[in-house]
Amino acid sequence: MNKHLKNLIEKSKSENFEKANSALSDLGLLVERHTQNRYLEEDYLTLFGFNEEIFDLRLTDNEVEYLVSFFFYHILNKKEHAVTAAWCLG
Repeated sequence: MNKHLKNLIEKSKSENFEKANSALSDLGLLVERHTQNRYLEEDYLTLFGFNEEIFDLRLTDNEVEYLVSFFFYHILNKKEHAVTAAWCLG
């Protein structure tokens, strides 16, 4: 697994609400790009806050499966982020 992806996963576990919510949103956008094959759309650079390291990430199918399970974990166990995690699954 890519170090930047691992970093986002760790940030999404943070006790800091904004930091965790931002990381979850980035993870959701990464999944969206992968499932909709939107890797060529430059709008995502803006959505990722012009963070080129995240923009350049290309997920594997296995990483997407892991993240889907991770989002369900958040919905069931991290109630304060349930809405964001549900959006990530959308």
